Amino acid sequence: MDYSTLPQPLTQMEEAPTDAEVTQKSLYEALRGMTDPRRAAGRRYPLAVLLCLLCLAKMAGRTTLKGATEWVRLRACGLAAAFGLKRTAMPCQMTYKRLLDAIDATQ
Repeated sequence: MDYSTLPQPLTQMEEAPTDAEVTQKSLYEALRGMTDPRRAAGRRYPLAVLLCLLCLAKMAGRTTLKGATEWVRLRACGLAAAFGLKRTAMPCQMTYKRLLDAIDATQ
């Protein structure tokens, strides 16, 4: 058995995943299916984007909400482009706090 973590070349029997298969397995797509508990008025960012931003900050090693907010704001232009946002201003810490308090954790 090969326990290497390096990617192995595909054998003749295996096929590379299609774009549709990769999309179905993406975190963003999974989070888009969640119910947004916020009122429609005043929503500036989609729920999936906010949760993805928090996940990215967490994976980058930020352990506090303040640290995550700062991490996102330092990368605002790149993240806005990656998520197709019209604005480059990123949410404040209270936006994330209110969102995390309101979402259904079982989803």
